[in-house]
Amino acid sequence: MELKKGKQDEGIDLICMKKDRVRLVQCKYWSQNKSLFENSIFQLYGTWQLRVKNNEFGFKKIDAYIITSTTLGAIARNSAETLDVKFTENFNLDKNYPKIKCTTTKNGEKIYHLPTDQQYDNIGINKDSRRFYVRTVADAVAKGHRRAYRHAFHNHDL
Repeated sequence: MELKKGKQDEGIDLICMKKDRVRLVQCKYWSQNKSLFENSIFQLYGTWQLRVKNNEFGFKKIDAYIITSTTLGAIARNSAETLDVKFTENFNLDKNYPKIKCTTTKNGEKIYHLPTDQQYDNIGINKDSRRFYVRTVADAVAKGHRRAYRHAFHNHDL
């Protein structure tokens, strides 16, 4: 998972896979009065090409994508278009999107993880009914889940 790498993510925040396709995604959620510059495009492009050259995903089609809450500067836009880096500008992040991860262990223990919890980034969510997202702690508790023991904060206000 690229999330665990922090600033060492090589310009990749998400790796999205579907059948024979892979999308490397860089997310930039910035103030509306800032523009995205070409350095972000070049970093993503370089990582993309390195992973293609190293055949990291086998024979899957790989593309690169930047999603930003702001706009691309003129040079960044031209660079992205020239290098075939796809982009979405002025993306409005849904702050109500569910962020709390609920899991059920193999022995039936129900646990929820907040984004600030130690193991949050290690918990994958898939179509398995034992792992899912909820919006609030109250929703998790109502479904029988308890807070993970290993967490950074003791604040349940999310």
